[in-house]
Amino acid sequence: MLPRTVVAQRRRENFVSFPKKVQYRSIIRKKKASMRAERIFYIGCCAPLLSGIGYVAFVKLRLRNSQHRPVSPVDNYYIKNMKGQSPLLGENPGIRIEENFLSPNEQKQLRLDAHVLLNQYGYSSIPFYMKDTFLKQLGMYQSRPTLKVNAFKCSGRPPADELQESNWTPAIQQAKKEHDAHEKPQYAYESNPPVAAPWGCGNGLNVRQLPSSFQTLISKIKSQSTYSLGAVRDVTIDFRDHKYFRLFPHKYPMEDGSNLFMLTLDSDVVLTLLPSEKDRHRRTEIFDQSLYSFTDADIDVLHRKGDLLCLSDKARLHMELAVRQGVEEPLSTLKFIRNRMTRDNEELSNSDEETTASENSGNFEGSNKRIVGNLETVDKSTVLNNICFVIGGASKKIFCLETKKEFKYISLSADQLDLLCFTNPFFLFGWCCGLHFGAHATVFLIHIITVLI
Repeated sequence: MLPRTVVAQRRRENFVSFPKKVQYRSIIRKKKASMRAERIFYIGCCAPLLSGIGYVAFVKLRLRNSQHRPVSPVDNYYIKNMKGQSPLLGENPGIRIEENFLSPNEQKQLRLDAHVLLNQYGYSSIPFYMKDTFLKQLGMYQSRPTLKVNAFKCSGRPPADELQESNWTPAIQQAKKEHDAHEKPQYAYESNPPVAAPWGCGNGLNVRQLPSSFQTLISKIKSQSTYSLGAVRDVTIDFRDHKYFRLFPHKYPMEDGSNLFMLTLDSDVVLTLLPSEKDRHRRTEIFDQSLYSFTDADIDVLHRKGDLLCLSDKARLHMELAVRQGVEEPLSTLKFIRNRMTRDNEELSNSDEETTASENSGNFEGSNKRIVGNLETVDKSTVLNNICFVIGGASKKIFCLETKKEFKYISLSADQLDLLCFTNPFFLFGWCCGLHFGAHATVFLIHIITVLI
């Protein structure tokens, strides 16, 4: 046994050293906690940074995957999904719009030449035995007496087999004669037989057979440095009047090329792009299609007079084009939007509250703008008809450099502005620097707090 004095001395030493050990252990514990918090904070700071850089790289990859210029917020301004929102840039399937591509004089000349070609080579693209069925589908409209089922086409491509009388049975040919005896055509294209226009299509297309205004239009489109284009493979004119703009979902033949350029002259129109029928179930009721579109994944595109619409990539290869039959909307509830490249709209009196128009149900909202239906400008002279040019062309397999385009920030929505700032390299560099210095400042504060505690 140890002497009592030695035991007492050791007890005093242990009593003195015990608080020092406790203090040392607490310091180590605080330092480990500080390092753990610092590590977690760095991970938390780097995670959004890396995810943001990855998202930007993904968007850039999607935008540069095309042979043409990248899509811009100006393009998305004219696009709405079924929720009434403009999609993000990475969600654009390949829709590009060149604003005010044609001057009023160019539109006037093209409109005149188009009517001449329609009278010479135009024909009805709706079989006569289907007109009664389409007319019955207009029974829900109060303005049915003013509507007329019609769809006329002028193209260098041979007409469909169901339109050629040589493929009809004798009973159908007899019914056609009885139908023509009761109808009195007003224009030549209402009674013309379906024929192919002399300019042809595909590899045999002869541009010299087109009027000079069409040749100038093609040259103007091919002169756009932001598009990688090859030879023209088809030129088609579609014409509809009496407010009947219905266009069934279809896809233009791939022989027409990988790019479609569309121009509308007589009135503005809302086009609907929808996925393939094998990918999405479509609504079958005509009224449901008019009000809610064919599927919930459809995209509405506002195509104004004089604007050039380009469909390429997914919008051309995997999606179908249509114009919905539309809904009725009192004209007095529509707000007029003036197109700066066309003449001013005629004023409609407030007494036209009971007047209705058959319109597409696409709804576009902007700054003090609301567009309901097929027509952006409800003009008495343009509400009755629509001429649409479809020009198909191939692409040159070359790399097209990205060109700078001045954005119209006034017309951008909030999410597009955020994406535009987020993809800006200067903004991204400043955001990374601020996040880095902010992380260091926060870690320094954590060290001070742990030392004080």
